[in-house]
Amino acid sequence: ITLACSYLEKQKIRWLNLKPTNILLDESLNAKISDFGIKEIEECLDINIDYSYIVFPNNVIKFNNNHFKNKIKKIKIVNKGSEDMLHVFSSKNHIYKYNTRKIDVSSNNHDSSVSFWTAPEILKRKQNPSLYSDVYAYGVILWELMTNSVPFNYRFKSHLLASVGYAKETLPFQNIPPFIKNLIKSCVNRNKYKRPTFDRILIELSMIYEKINPKEEDALMSFMDG
Repeated sequence: ITLACSYLEKQKIRWLNLKPTNILLDESLNAKISDFGIKEIEECLDINIDYSYIVFPNNVIKFNNNHFKNKIKKIKIVNKGSEDMLHVFSSKNHIYKYNTRKIDVSSNNHDSSVSFWTAPEILKRKQNPSLYSDVYAYGVILWELMTNSVPFNYRFKSHLLASVGYAKETLPFQNIPPFIKNLIKSCVNRNKYKRPTFDRILIELSMIYEKINPKEEDALMSFMDG
């Protein structure tokens, strides 16, 4: 996950929308990051593959090569005030409009800007999503992996906004292993400028790995792997 985030950071892709539902595992249990944001949807619709999908709460739009050749002339995102509309232009000049705000972002949350993984400055609507908010979300996910718990388990968004956005509630760290506690704390620091970059996180993780995995164990694993 960290390697992927570091790569995307170098590509200047902002707001990765990190959360567990957007981290996928392949057959070898390798983690893959998905859903970089609705504004990148045009790049995601690749006409060179068999099918592309846009998933809505109650509808799935399925595009294949024939659609692109015979039916769909153009696809673009159109800004309409606070909402983004996906416009699909057919070969007969019909326009099919879809409200992107209705796209599912999780099983119980239709506002991607408010979630357990949203940075405090975003919750307070004072900052736009950025690298700093991506690092915060990463830190919350790392906390989940270490505790097997749900962060800020509030039922209503208003509680999350009040507690994390304004009341400065933080994650509990009493059950976090000492070797990784400081890294998580730095990632979820309320001062966004004190959060590390993903490149720095990679360095920290390498140092942590060296501390908890003696060279003798690494040599044994290398021998067993052939």
